[in-house]
Amino acid sequence: IVILNRNAMSWTYDKNVGAFMGINDPAFLRFSGQVMGMVDDTTTNLLTRNFLSAVRLFSALKAAGLRYVVDPSSAYESLSRDMTAIDFVRFPVETLDAKSGDCDDLSVLYDSLLESVGVETAFITTPGHIFTAFHLGMSPELATRMFAKADDLIIRDETTWLPVETTLIDQGFMKAWQTAAVEWREGKANGAASFFTTREAWQIYAPAG
Repeated sequence: IVILNRNAMSWTYDKNVGAFMGINDPAFLRFSGQVMGMVDDTTTNLLTRNFLSAVRLFSALKAAGLRYVVDPSSAYESLSRDMTAIDFVRFPVETLDAKSGDCDDLSVLYDSLLESVGVETAFITTPGHIFTAFHLGMSPELATRMFAKADDLIIRDETTWLPVETTLIDQGFMKAWQTAAVEWREGKANGAASFFTTREAWQIYAPAG
């Protein structure tokens, strides 16, 4: 019997990633709570609470000194293509402590932060890559009228999602959004992009306690 460490994961089934979203850790909740308490929400039809929360938390990760780093021995790009490989995925509080991570570590961290403040999230996978999206809190009809480029959004089952490339922490939220939108459109056009919500993943793999 081979017993693997708690950070071990096989990408045979992408929804496994839901188990790593340990959103009840006190240190983790303290971080998200402090960030959300710094600025008052002033929402509008365009700047929904979800949108403002996503921008604020993304900016907080940059301010906290987090950065994108690829571990050659545990890179999602290569390991996700090998169904027999074992990847090393950090829990959110571990990524905060390390102040760095690859695309899966940062995606798990960002989605966990959003979920901890009540914003629904999702994961997007393309060959060799994983990034995130969050529920905009706006109907598709309103979103297509309010946003200049509606194709920068994801419309799914009468809900509106905004994609975010978490590896671009140092380049700001807008760049991360624009890049993720391009990655989603190209992946969807090639039939290579997969989208699943965090709640769908949790139905099978509940977040760790």
